[in-house]
Amino acid sequence: MNALKPLAVVGLLGSAMVLTTSADAAGADINHSGLAGAIGKYGPVNGIHAYVLGSNTCNIGDSSLSWINRGTPALAMNAYRLSNGRLVQIGVGNAKTACCVGNSPNPLCGTTCSSSGFGLRPGCMDTYSAGFNAGQGRLAPRSFINPQTGVVSTAYTNTTGDAIYRRLQVAQTDMEPATYPGALYFVEGHYVCTEDRQAGNDLNNASYGRVTLDAAFAMTSAGGFNIGRPAIYAWQDHGGGPGVPDPNVIIQNVDVPGEGRFIVASKIAQVPPGSGNWHYEYAIHNLNSDRAASSFRVPLPAGANVTNIGFHDVWYHDDDAIYNGADWVQPVSTFELRWSAPQAYTQNVNANAIRWGTMYNFWFDCDRAPVAGKAEIDLFKPIEPVGACKPQTVAFSVGVPSAGCDADISRNGIVDVNDLLNVIAAWGPCPCSVNCPSNVDASGGNTSVDVNDLFKVITTWGGCP
Repeated sequence: MNALKPLAVVGLLGSAMVLTTSADAAGADINHSGLAGAIGKYGPVNGIHAYVLGSNTCNIGDSSLSWINRGTPALAMNAYRLSNGRLVQIGVGNAKTACCVGNSPNPLCGTTCSSSGFGLRPGCMDTYSAGFNAGQGRLAPRSFINPQTGVVSTAYTNTTGDAIYRRLQVAQTDMEPATYPGALYFVEGHYVCTEDRQAGNDLNNASYGRVTLDAAFAMTSAGGFNIGRPAIYAWQDHGGGPGVPDPNVIIQNVDVPGEGRFIVASKIAQVPPGSGNWHYEYAIHNLNSDRAASSFRVPLPAGANVTNIGFHDVWYHDDDAIYNGADWVQPVSTFELRWSAPQAYTQNVNANAIRWGTMYNFWFDCDRAPVAGKAEIDLFKPIEPVGACKPQTVAFSVGVPSAGCDADISRNGIVDVNDLLNVIAAWGPCPCSVNCPSNVDASGGNTSVDVNDLFKVITTWGGCP
């Protein structure tokens, strides 16, 4: 995976910084650079309001990108609420696909709008109003879009429906001021684009801005647009109030080798302060992994008391209602807390997974203070043929109640013969440095399974310290 290109401040609107990535990236490079006027409002229908974002769209790369009618690029639309210390995704919309392109100069896109090329040319901006983007026949289901190939299928039906059909839908119950007093709201535009993905420039394709709601639940931009910054950062950027950062929110990238990126945010606090109880809060955003995620695992120490376990996901609608919305199960064992999709990919390819452009939340209380440990995300889609550099699990360091037990390779809660067999089977150089779970002591720069790993399994036999 390519690293996110350096962010550069290019202006201020209201109290929010406007950010973009450095211009003239190699290849095509698209981003949602602004809301282009008022946010469209439709409905409600049966208690559901619908919204549509306008789009100022930049190509900040050095190559043109295609603008295919009802195809690439596609702009998915999302909505979020921040209240009581938790940022949740409260709405998803289908993705507005291309129609016809205009090429205009704009400082957000670079110093020069190219006069030659096809589609959206380097350094140029295209603008669509919310009214234009609301056309239901151009709103592609997310299930027709692959964020890893960048391919946007044009095979979806060119149909229309009621006032909220295919648009960014949010339940009124998720926005009631009496239920969520003082809540902050955000919208996000997330592009998928064929040439942008092929150039490896797809890590800056999501942008967010804060909005306010009036008595009729219409949305108005609160000023400022965070270009190339996904909405999960709103938790950190506004966690102390509008424009006031929360330094206790930690955000990190978790990359799937050779595939996509998840972004994980976490916050851990003693609740109430000075007590022996700790509240653990996590959010996982799938930026662009087509393999998606099917479980999230946090290690627990023996004897830990875990309460207040919670989970929040998104609900799909219209064409994307093919995705099962059943909540993840939350079993607690003596050694880990694990949230899992009710069905595996082999059981249902449309099971409830953390798919691209969505964010899920996980939380619990525990009577153990946080330590630096390892949490894990299990991937939903397998890759065939399965290879050593194509893992089904990605691990990352984060605050957890227990450091976990690396010697428990089989993840059954005890170091036993299964772990010994794993070490023997993997003996020798690791075929892929990022996927070598039997290298439990990470010796040799995490590149080989050797006597040190065997010794660690033997010395922790029967349990973990």
